[in-house]
Amino acid sequence: MAHAGIPDMIEIDELNHATILWNLHQRYFKDDIYTYVGPTLLAVNPFMALDKKYPPSVIDDYKQIMMAEDNYLEVMRKLPPHTYAIAAYAHKQLIVTKTRQAIVIAGESGAGKTESAKQAMAFLTSLGSKNIDKSKGDLAVRILSTNPVLEAFGNSRTARNDNSSRFGKYIKLYFDKDDGLCLGAEIKNYLLEKSRVIGCTAVERNYHIFFFILRGAEIAAA
Repeated sequence: MAHAGIPDMIEIDELNHATILWNLHQRYFKDDIYTYVGPTLLAVNPFMALDKKYPPSVIDDYKQIMMAEDNYLEVMRKLPPHTYAIAAYAHKQLIVTKTRQAIVIAGESGAGKTESAKQAMAFLTSLGSKNIDKSKGDLAVRILSTNPVLEAFGNSRTARNDNSSRFGKYIKLYFDKDDGLCLGAEIKNYLLEKSRVIGCTAVERNYHIFFFILRGAEIAAA
């Protein structure tokens, strides 16, 4: 949804570096976070918690995309641009085409890639899951709970971001081909910034996990 005087990116007649930057600049000061450029969703990091602007109830709005029969693209166009819409479209395509789908999240340090990934996972796991082993607890909760662990070992403070991901993360979610419920997940890490373990600049820090360990040792010794 466009603000007055700020067209959706997809509506700009001449799309170039200058018009893109102007559009994003205007959106930032209006807290208008998401816009489409063709099939791509552009997100501007508002440097604020998104819980109040997008409460959990918003997820239900985007579930309409999966519930639609043949007109799910039209339903998607009527909803405001959001990470949930991309996740819903990918899930719908998975069920309709019976082929694998991928969501690629890219951007500068501090752009909000980690948060976007969390939003996509939260939406997809909210659709429901099938627990093969009930004794291990809710599958969706277990999948989402992996994020803090991964961030502890792979995130650190940089000059631009206090919680910067210094590694690549490839997440596979598995779904039942009939009802679309989540069956499990597989997470692969790659390109870990190993040089940070032995040295980093004065304004940066090592990985969070080392500070957690030291803090734990202080508490245990107290």
